[in-house]
Parts: sequence; structure tokens; C-alpha cells
Amino acid sequence: MTHHQKLSGEGFQAFSVLVLDSGIGGLSIVSAFRDVLPGLAITYIADTACFPYGSLSEKDLDDRLTQLVSTAFHQRVFDAVVIACNTASTVVLESLRQQIDRPVIGVVPPIKTAGEQSKSRKIALLSTVGTANRAYIQNLSNAFAPDCDILTIGCSCLASLAEEKLRGRTVDVNLLRNDIADLLSDAANGIDTVILGCTHFPFLKEELECELGREVIWLEPAVPVARHLKSLLQKTAPLLKSQDYTENVFLHTGSASELEGLENTLTEKGFTGCRPFDEIVA
Repeated sequence: MTHHQKLSGEGFQAFSVLVLDSGIGGLSIVSAFRDVLPGLAITYIADTACFPYGSLSEKDLDDRLTQLVSTAFHQRVFDAVVIACNTASTVVLESLRQQIDRPVIGVVPPIKTAGEQSKSRKIALLSTVGTANRAYIQNLSNAFAPDCDILTIGCSCLASLAEEKLRGRTVDVNLLRNDIADLLSDAANGIDTVILGCTHFPFLKEELECELGREVIWLEPAVPVARHLKSLLQKTAPLLKSQDYTENVFLHTGSASELEGLENTLTEKGFTGCRPFDEIVA
């Protein structure tokens, strides 16, 4: 394809990126993009019809994301793809990279950073059940924090609670407390670092801090992902695209009712449009 001149300065208005998650947890990644990559055009696919991704088999998850990304690329031009979901990133990155010729970036729990920063060598990883069960997590732990005791807690409710909060609804503290019971137990004594291993979880940081009731280092991947994307984009020229592709649009695969209450959140994140994913392939 024809290319513009390589981007200069700090603005990223010339670039268009596809961001995908099963719900709206990936908006935590979008927030970092707004800070680190000013002007970046973002198309966000909330695959609400398949929320949560942890309920899918690895094959179904791979097939689903391959289909969504392939369909999007047939309609629009993107300079990179960001899979803004820890569970999906542990499964689909390699197959997507084989199918498209643009950078594909995933999100993984910052276990390496935790291993570098923890003084007590005791770490907690809060993740979805789907992520907690992946061998990928154990491999990261073995590689980057082999001398640390990592308490992995698979949380079945936190992602849904974050979705509710972003819709302006009250967080059910009892459900949250039950979901992180292991973090509040004697087994968690001495833990000084807590990894938020799901893009939804940073939206509940205030509630999590309140329940834990003591100071720890909270780690999330959003800013490192944004910096990595910035580095990649600075090394390439943006693909030529029409003015339509500079729009920040939020697409969803489920029913419109699933987006009730999100208007303010989407506006705050810089989205100027919200419509069904099917409309871009009609």
C-alpha cells in the first residue's frame, strides 16, 4: 500500500489501531493509549456476544478472534492490532501474527516487573479463571520470577463487576470480597505486590485497595503495552487511509441493551461513535 511520510513529533494522528476485548475491560488499555499516543485513531471491538472469553475453549477462542480481526481488516486499514485481553493473548497471538502483516500486540500479566520489584518475594496474581489455568502463566513465573512465591487467584466475578461499574452501577462488595477471599486470607500474609492480570480489574482498584486494607504495589499492563505500541509505530510509516479511518469508534457484537449506561464512559475514553460490528460488514 501507499505510505505517508514517517510520523514526526509526538502526535499519532496518522495511525489507526484495532483494539479487541470480550467486553469493555480493554478500555483500561485505551486510557493508556490516550496518554502515551496522543491523537491515535482507535477502533474498539467489544465482543460482548462472547463475554467472557474464559468460557471458550482455546480452539473456539482462536477461531473467534481470527474471524473478527479478518473481517475488520477487510473493511478498514489498521497499523496494528491490540488484543486487550489477558486470556485471549495467551491463546491467539501467534495465529494472528501468521495471518496479518501488521504488528499484533497482546496483554500479559506483568510478572517480570513484579519479580523485579517485590521485596518480600511474595506476589499475588489476580486473574480470570481462564487465565489462571493457562500454562503460559506458569511459564512466565518460571522465567521471570523463579524465586518468588506467586499466589494465583482465579476470579470469576471481578470482570463482570467492572463492567457494571463502568455502566454507572454500584459494585457488589460482597461478591468482590468473596472473589478475592484468598487475597484476604492468612495465605496472603507477606505479599507486597499484587498483579491485576485482567484488563477489567484496574477499574476496581479503589474497591480492591479498600478490601485489602494495607499498602501493596499494584501492577497492571496498560502503560507498558502503550509504550510498546508507541515504539513499534515510531519505527514504521502509517498506512494511507481515508478520513473515515481517523474516527474513534466503538463496535459491539452483542445486543445494544448490553451497552446501556456506557455513554459517559465511552465519551470520556474519546469515542465519537458506537454501533454494531455487523454494520461495518453489511
